[in-house]
Amino acid sequence: MEAVVAVALALGIIFLFLGDAGETVTVISMATDATVVATGLAAQP
Repeated sequence: MEAVVAVALALGIIFLFLGDAGETVTVISMATDATVVATGLAAQP
């Protein structure tokens, strides 16, 4: 899970430099949603 968060942060930083803040927020939001889903799936028995 830590790796997923690290990748999400890295993507956010990259988009911060390449695009505008709106894109960065969208990417971080999408990555966070994906992390929540992955965590939920991992928690399944």
